[in-house]
Parts: sequence; C-alpha cells; structure tokens
Amino acid sequence: MECSYILRLIAFTTSLIVDSIDMISDWLLYHDVVEAKEGLVFGHFENGLTTALLAFSIIGSCLFLFEIITLAFNLTRDDLPTLLLDTAALLVIWVEDVPQIVINVVIVACRDQPISVVQIIKASICMFGALIKLVIAIVRYWYWRRKEEKIGSKENQRINKWVRIITFPGILLIMLGSIMVFSFTQLTWDNADGSLKFQNPRRLLDGEYNTDKYFDQVGVYANLASKDGGPNVAMATDEWIRLVDIHDFGERKNTIVTHVTFGVGASKFLSIQKPPGSLATANFSECYFKNGAFWVLQTSLDRCSIQNQRTVSAVIELRFVEPEGHLLLGDIEYNSDVYLDNNCNSVIIPTTQPPRLSLRYFKSRLAISSGVHHLVAPVSVTESKFYSKLHLQPITEIWKTGFLGCRFTGKSQPTHNTDLPVPCL
Repeated sequence: MECSYILRLIAFTTSLIVDSIDMISDWLLYHDVVEAKEGLVFGHFENGLTTALLAFSIIGSCLFLFEIITLAFNLTRDDLPTLLLDTAALLVIWVEDVPQIVINVVIVACRDQPISVVQIIKASICMFGALIKLVIAIVRYWYWRRKEEKIGSKENQRINKWVRIITFPGILLIMLGSIMVFSFTQLTWDNADGSLKFQNPRRLLDGEYNTDKYFDQVGVYANLASKDGGPNVAMATDEWIRLVDIHDFGERKNTIVTHVTFGVGASKFLSIQKPPGSLATANFSECYFKNGAFWVLQTSLDRCSIQNQRTVSAVIELRFVEPEGHLLLGDIEYNSDVYLDNNCNSVIIPTTQPPRLSLRYFKSRLAISSGVHHLVAPVSVTESKFYSKLHLQPITEIWKTGFLGCRFTGKSQPTHNTDLPVPCL
C-alpha cells in the first residue's frame, strides 16, 4: 500500500470521527439552549442567539457532508486538486467552527458554568479538529512538495497558498475561543475587591459551584396589600416581610411552610410562625404588637391572641426545586392560601376580599442574624418595622451573571405552582 493512500486514509478517518462528534455536539448544544428553563438567576436565552445557533448547526451539517464526500473521493483518486481539499477545510473552519465557538464564548461569558458538559466537549472538539486540519494541511503540502508534483496551473498554486494563509487565522480564533470557554467557566470577578479569582467547584464533573455570589443575604419577601374595601392590615404596597433566606433551603430541607397572621381589630398584631413539621434552619416564630409607627416584638406567641378579633391569614408553602441540566441553580415554587378569620376550610363566601399576597426576591442591605429577621429592628427589637426600599436591594441590581456581568434572565419572584398542597392552619 503506497504512502499517499495511507495518508489520505488517515485524513479521511480522522476527519470523519472528529467532524461527526463535532456535528453531534452542535445539535446537542442547540437542544440544551432551547430547553433551558427559567428559574433562579438564569432563564431562557435570547431568540437571536438561539436562531443563530440553529442556522450555523444546519450550515455545519451541510459542510460536514461536503467535506466527508470530498475526502472520500480523495481516497479513490490520487489526482484530486489540493485546492479543493484545502477549500473544504477553509469553509468548515470559517463558516462553521469559528461562528460556533464565538456563540459558545457568548453563552459562557454570561454564565458561571457550562450549561451542560456538551459545551465543554464542543470547545474541546473545535480545538482538536482545528489542530487536526492544520496538521493535515501541512503534511499534504510538504508531501506534494517533496514529490515535486504540480497539480494545476501556477495561478491555482497561488490561490492554494492564499487559502492556507486565510485558514491559519481561523484556527487561531478557534483555539483562542476554546481557551476562553474554559477560562470563563473557571474564573470569576470577586464583587468585593474587583479581583479575578478561580471558581471553587464543589463537584468538578457536574459543574456545581458555590452560589454565595448570588444567594448571600438574598431571601423571599412577602407583601399583603389591602384591596379596596377589604380589611386593613396596616401594610403599604412597598413594605415587605422577610419569609426565608434562599440558603435556608438545603439537603432534606426542600419545603418550608410559614403562617402569617394580621390582627385587624383594635389591637393590631402580626404573627409569623413555622408550623410543626416544617423543615427550616432558622427561627421562624415571631410575634409583634403595633405601637404607633413601630411593631413591638413579644417574648411569646401566646401574646398574639386571635380570640374575638378579626384576622387576615396567609399560609405559604415554599418548595426548592433542585438544580438539574436545564435549570442551573434550581427554582423556588410556592402556593398560598389567604383567608379571613381563620376560615380556610369554610365554604362561606366572605363579604370582603382578603389582601393580595405578593412574593419577591430581595437582597438585604442589613446583616441578617439567625434569630429575629422577619422585620427590621434598626435600634432595638422594641422599634421594629417592615422592610422597605431603604433596607432592600432589588435582585435586578445584584444578579449580574457570568464573567461579563450580564443581565440576569431568571425570575424575580418564586414560581406560583397551584399544584402544591397548602395546609390549613
């Protein structure tokens, strides 16, 4: 078997394997982008990026067939022009590989980790494939030069030279883009001092990273805004009660139930409690009496009596949805029941509408202890008040994602899931 055929066979076999994996990874990456779910911090990708990824995946599949067919013909013919072979490699690199790696860089630059292992495989295959094409082009060039075979006119030879010259920067771009993909998944800006630091992965293989960058001091806050003609709970629409920290959810603590009760009679009170059986790490039982502009913390929940007094109650069940392939940092779902006068099981239609419950994510500007934390106590616990914009930072300001600090694409509030069971308390 002559040397030229062996070289052509190696080139065909290597290109077939590498380009097949590359094409498959293109479509798997597109699938992961399309299937991305909206949850904490991260959500759906922009339509423009999804469309571009689809377009270049289709183009890449067509170029894959073109290159493989060309190399297959090259196995049976020793006189196939090298210009055709190098042009096929040039098109694959500039029309498929370079755009695909650029899209990969854009995706990972706005994320702190790969959307899936496919993204890392794609970057690796792009780099490896570009190097293989470079080696094949060099071997082919020196082989024909050593044999002193002249294929085509001198004009074609000059064109062939420029084809190789144009191909080389594309290979460099692919290698640079692949390095950037790996770097962006392992490096992050420290918001505290602005320095560049390596990520601290908990499990390297599945890409789980510490989430303090997003969840430190971030919690779920509730507002009960009174409707027109409804009972007044002495709470404005821009005032909030802290329910839970996101970090309160953890292993075997994926569900937390809170019970918020307002007394709307002459003696206004507010009771927030964690019913027995709820899984939470912090102290969620607090009771306050209204005293002028402040709420006074009581030492016992028994002080907040609901006998012979109208009340408004909200039972809120929160459930943490674990992260998975298309939901990078998981999600928080909730369901709630707001009712009047302890009538959660009553079929009687009330004459007035209960307040509307709203939930939002906020980051506290104040240090939160593991004890009293449902209301703000700026001076002492005897002068507590609701959280307001003075104490809270919207997550739109703090959830800047990825190496470039891109706008977050997830949800600004927990997901309302009416299928979650809400206990009657």
